[in-house]
Order: sequence, then C-alpha cells, then structure tokens
Amino acid sequence: MVIDVQKFSSIHRPIKRSVVIAGHSTSFTLEDNFWKLLQKYASYHDVSIASVIAQIDSIRTTKMTIDAGLSSIVRQFILLECLQNPDIFSDIL
Repeated sequence: MVIDVQKFSSIHRPIKRSVVIAGHSTSFTLEDNFWKLLQKYASYHDVSIASVIAQIDSIRTTKMTIDAGLSSIVRQFILLECLQNPDIFSDIL
C-alpha cells in the first residue's frame, strides 16, 4: 500500500469556532474539512450550524456515558453521517 501524498494537501490545523447556544458562546475546534462537512449537513437539513451543535452538545451532556469533548463528538458525528448518508456529502467527498 502506498498513501498518496496529495491527500495531505487539504489537511490543516484545527480552528477555534464559536456558536451561540441558549444565549451563551460555546467554542470548539474543527479542521476545515470537518467544518465544510458540518456546513453541508446543516444546509441540507435547512438549520443553522448553531442548531446542529446545540443538539449534539445536548446529547453529549445528557445522554452519553463517556466523557468526551464537544470537538471530538462533532467530528465523530460528522464521520458517522458521512458513512451512513454519503449522498448528502457527495459533492464534497
């Protein structure tokens, strides 16, 4: 197996992002590739990114038994959505 070095050209450092949830600023870090997928997911469902993050954060803090940061959970959510609903992201992937 040989990994194509060109795939690394779109990998960048995570960037701190902020959204307002229930009147409070909430920050998390995401790489551009995950941010673009999150934007696509929100647009497809006709909701704001803040709404998606609020729902993910609510589930993370009330329903999950593991202690994981918001950034990590957002990445895992987006990955699962890409695997389960690839048609949503077909123009990006």
